[in-house]
Amino acid sequence: MANPYQIYDIGRFLSDRDLVPDPHASVANVSSSPFSLTRLIRIAVDATYAFEQALHEERCLLVLEGAATVTVDQARQTLGPGHLMTIEPGAKVSVSNEGTKIWSALWIESPPSKEALADENP
Repeated sequence: MANPYQIYDIGRFLSDRDLVPDPHASVANVSSSPFSLTRLIRIAVDATYAFEQALHEERCLLVLEGAATVTVDQARQTLGPGHLMTIEPGAKVSVSNEGTKIWSALWIESPPSKEALADENP
């Protein structure tokens, strides 16, 4: 195995507004492999983002900044900086930013769906 790890500067993604141009809800790809997919999610104040339902993939949200309400199926939970939420396959997920500043989180999917990998490597 030539390089068994990767290092990413998430601070660069947070500070570079051109990497996430949509002012309401943006998804920036951070990394992808056959084993996992990591994206930076940014949701503006008063915006909502609904994720596609994952049938076979476990997902995690690691909140970097802001506070927002995450709805998983019918359960609502407020998440803020440092919170980590794991989400079982099959759950429907949406995030509503009812806070006062942009909400940012890392979205990690493992293993990534074939569709997600196809989106990464057209």
